[in-house]
Amino acid sequence: MSEVLILDYETLSNRPYNTAVLSFAAIICDWADVRFDNIEGLRAKAFYQVFDTLEQLEKLGYESNAETLRWWSEQGESARKVFTDPNRVSVNEHLPAFTKYCVDSGLTQKTTTLIRAPHFDFPIIDNIAQKTGWPIPFNHWKVRDVRSIVDACCGTDNGYIPGFKEKIANLGLHEHDARDDCIKDLLITKIAMTGDYDI
Repeated sequence: MSEVLILDYETLSNRPYNTAVLSFAAIICDWADVRFDNIEGLRAKAFYQVFDTLEQLEKLGYESNAETLRWWSEQGESARKVFTDPNRVSVNEHLPAFTKYCVDSGLTQKTTTLIRAPHFDFPIIDNIAQKTGWPIPFNHWKVRDVRSIVDACCGTDNGYIPGFKEKIANLGLHEHDARDDCIKDLLITKIAMTGDYDI
């Protein structure tokens, strides 16, 4: 059994129930894998998809909004590379491929699923599941919020640990890359739960 699944969607709207999805990443691993010296190992474990957004906007009735598009235009080049990635999947391909990844990676009903702000990402996957008729491949009762764990363990109120951004500054992790966002949240959650800044 793998101990933890973490996932992240990048989107074209801040309204989750009908947003067009830009990209998705997930990592399934054991907590022992979550270390500062294992960033490339975590990247190698990642499942990653970039989506056909035109299909979603023109054929499926999914939405974008000006506020989110403006936000993307203000992000760095590494974040905006997702818009020119030629390897794109349709919404119908998403959950079958993700389900295979979950099975192949040893996910069970006991695997904990971490999401930063599950009220955003979970409705996205639930909406896709309803529209495609493909079930969500993880146990929704095991979904936990990264921010709540961090705040409860560290006495913070914003889902971040003081000094964390400085700690990871030289690890080559990119902002708003779904894979790297998953890695960062695995790291911050393990630090919060263990109290160890030198994982």
